[in-house]
Amino acid sequence: MGLPKEAQEAYLQKKISESEKKDDKTIYPIAAGMLLVIFGFSFMVGGVVNNGNAPSGMNASWNGMIILGFLIMVLGAPLLVVGLIASKYYSRKAKGYNSELDKLANTTLICPNYQKTLPEGNAQFCVYCGKSLSEGDIAGRLQKLKAQFNSGAISMDDYEKSKKEILSQL
Repeated sequence: MGLPKEAQEAYLQKKISESEKKDDKTIYPIAAGMLLVIFGFSFMVGGVVNNGNAPSGMNASWNGMIILGFLIMVLGAPLLVVGLIASKYYSRKAKGYNSELDKLANTTLICPNYQKTLPEGNAQFCVYCGKSLSEGDIAGRLQKLKAQFNSGAISMDDYEKSKKEILSQL
């Protein structure tokens, strides 16, 4: 994105919020589908159980209950599946936006002396005091390591191993 960092963060926050709202709404088709499946199943079971015990002439109505229960289940199952798929889709979408936001947040360098945010770029030294941000500076090194991990450049094992090495220098 060619937008300023603040605009990118606002955009990602908005997309996360939208995805979470849509994910929250997927509960309605899931609940309706579940109710229809349970209701239809109970009709079917009631029809099967009572079919053998019915007085003569009543078997047709119990068979009708079995068919009605099956039809209700056929209506409820797709509704349930669509709701579950939509929920998974929107939760993954929100998770993706969250990871983008994390990457964006973790690329900010902060001067270890002044605790000021440094201009964007691959600075090796603080523009305010001249202190090295990578070599010898533990906070800067940890920050760069975390940014590498978040971008996928290094694995979790390498991240943990490198973090222990850096912290052992304290």
